[in-house]
Amino acid sequence: MSLTEIMSSAGLTFWPVAGLVLFMFAFALIAVRTFGRGSKQSQREAAQLPLEEARVISTSNDNTAGGAL
Repeated sequence: MSLTEIMSSAGLTFWPVAGLVLFMFAFALIAVRTFGRGSKQSQREAAQLPLEEARVISTSNDNTAGGAL
């Protein structure tokens, strides 16, 4: 019995169809998010992020700043 006979009798036709359905679902979600109503404002804000001034983020449990170890 060859590998070709084993694979053809395994009945694996479900997996390519499932992969195609998942791909189409993901593609539709990305397209809706990209071309949806509220996306223009968020895209403008995201486009300006590299141009903004850097912000200093401080954490409340920073033990190394000014404290003794």
